[in-house]
Amino acid sequence: MKQNMKSSEKLLRLVIGATMIIIFMTRSDYGFWSIFLLIIGLALVITGICGYSPLYALFSKDDKDEAKENRTTKNSTTKKVNQKRKR
Repeated sequence: MKQNMKSSEKLLRLVIGATMIIIFMTRSDYGFWSIFLLIIGLALVITGICGYSPLYALFSKDDKDEAKENRTTKNSTTKKVNQKRKR
């Protein structure tokens, strides 16, 4: 499975998911919203660990590729500016 998330997003998902699971475990009543928190929290933790989001794949979003493109574009722009300054 190809990873399609940046490391910052993986960390954010892990923290938010773990918080949701802890909230579920500290509640005494296990109603609809508690179960909902648990399911969403587990999904966030699992996707955070794997680094793969099925929704990103469904919508063809790839944060890792976008980050690489942004760095490449920024580097090429910086090189062009530096070349112009040398002239």
